[in-house]
Amino acid sequence: MPSINESDLKKQIKSRSFSNVYLIYGNESYLKNHYFNLLIKRAVDEAFKDFNLHIFQSPSNVEDITLAAEAMPMMSERTCVAIKDLKLSDLGENGRKDLVDFISDIPETCVVIIGFLTTEAEGKGWKELLSACEKYGNSIRLDKMSRADLIKYVVKGASSRGCTIDNRVAEYFVSLVGDDLTAILNELEKLCANAGGGAITRANVDAVTVKNVEVKIFELSKNLVTGNCDKAFSILDSLLKQREEPISIMGTIIMCYVDMYRAKVASTGGRRPEELLKVFNYGKSDFRLRNGAKNASKMSLGMLRESIEVLAKADENLKSTSIDQRLILEETMIKLFLIANGEKVC
Repeated sequence: MPSINESDLKKQIKSRSFSNVYLIYGNESYLKNHYFNLLIKRAVDEAFKDFNLHIFQSPSNVEDITLAAEAMPMMSERTCVAIKDLKLSDLGENGRKDLVDFISDIPETCVVIIGFLTTEAEGKGWKELLSACEKYGNSIRLDKMSRADLIKYVVKGASSRGCTIDNRVAEYFVSLVGDDLTAILNELEKLCANAGGGAITRANVDAVTVKNVEVKIFELSKNLVTGNCDKAFSILDSLLKQREEPISIMGTIIMCYVDMYRAKVASTGGRRPEELLKVFNYGKSDFRLRNGAKNASKMSLGMLRESIEVLAKADENLKSTSIDQRLILEETMIKLFLIANGEKVC
């Protein structure tokens, strides 16, 4: 069977028409965990799960998995073998082959769920595993939602909590929180409580919503590009007070500028930034590219190249020298500000 989408998976779970194997991967952590756990819940009778549910965390032995799958169900229709955070490299070449052989011969009485919840779905053996799961069961890739889908999700989520929110306010809310569903759900709970069951306004959003770190650094980069150096340094100060690691801050700034560069190259070539989603594995999330396109509008390709060179050197200094890390960040930000204003950087 080919890969399936979220809607197909929901139908299978609702009807309890399970495949023998499910492979869950992608970059949306909340959805991966949600469906991994929901499949377990629906595949196994709660009253007898102690007998019929077998969970493996980062296993390195396929033989144990095989034995668990071959066990007969106890007073139930089926058993379930759930494998969390499989590390294909730990299995070795023989182990990876054994895993594929196992998937090709899963007993009809067992549902196997393989979830790459925190580990990367890549490396040696990944293509073979994916191919086997799609041949003998289902694979589902759960990536971050697009901006439009996130807005719909927030509107629907507010409604289910007894509140209303129009699309413009929902879009503003998403712009502050980012595209991580766990963060969105946490902030939405606070937002609906603050609104008290009525219409959610921008004032409600400003009152309770906490900007995530990535969004703050996007804002920092935007202020450097648009010439608001004081605001950029204020954001840096708040990040450091939150004990964010300077290397992580630098990494996200670099990501912002790389997004800007990609968006600028696309627009220079007459392409829309959204066309880069698949090329650079952004999934369905256009959050970063939309921000990159906006921030890059006042920058030339030359400016962006020079900025990335400055960032690469600063990143190297952060990781290899004993110079004060805050000083490196501040010096780098000044250089980026000067480049954005067309001034020479030594």
